[in-house]
Amino acid sequence: MKIKETRYMNASDLRKLCIEHDWFTRADNEAYSKFLNMTRKRTGESAPMTANRLLDMALVVQQYSDPETYEGMDLEGIVFSLCEICYSCFRIEY
Repeated sequence: MKIKETRYMNASDLRKLCIEHDWFTRADNEAYSKFLNMTRKRTGESAPMTANRLLDMALVVQQYSDPETYEGMDLEGIVFSLCEICYSCFRIEY
């Protein structure tokens, strides 16, 4: 028997996190919308939040945010903040 964990993220929670940290102030609406849509697959389903996806999202945060908004927070810290708003689903495989 094995257990598999898959993390997901809600775009509303991501939006709240950006507001809370004053992230994404250097982006236009199109870039911000694209960022929020990183929580979904092209089909509209929720996308699994892998470590690599969270890292990609953290890099986008740095790209479109004023550095002082993540001052004292390295790239790993941004990934951690993103991971904190994820929720986990578990599936037991027999």
